[in-house]
Amino acid sequence: MIRKALFTAALLLTPPHAVLAHDSGNQPQVAPNSTILNISASGKSSQKPDLAQFSAGVATTGKTAREALSANSAAMNRAIRALRASGIAERDIQTSNLSIEPVYANRNRQLNELEQQVPPIIGYRANN
Repeated sequence: MIRKALFTAALLLTPPHAVLAHDSGNQPQVAPNSTILNISASGKSSQKPDLAQFSAGVATTGKTAREALSANSAAMNRAIRALRASGIAERDIQTSNLSIEPVYANRNRQLNELEQQVPPIIGYRANN
């Protein structure tokens, strides 16, 4: 049951639109129409566990901060509904670390003098 809930949550946490991609400089950039899902896990137990802890995040982008937050909220709500539907109690579900930040234009392209001082904002990224 827990495995099903974790897998369902992982699938729902991946929004269907642009998320993040990495350029050669390892700086996150907006990648139109792409999604990245990274999952890693490990564990070993010789006893039946009485507690399982799962951490996941939702990252969304938008042209405006409001658009990014709205998409983030919708994705997080879908994930929480899936966790509840799989039998996880409301008291056992927590969210934390909501943030929003601007996404700047790629600094590797040819910039004019003003842009070199402050790269233009091309969108916003919300993380929860």
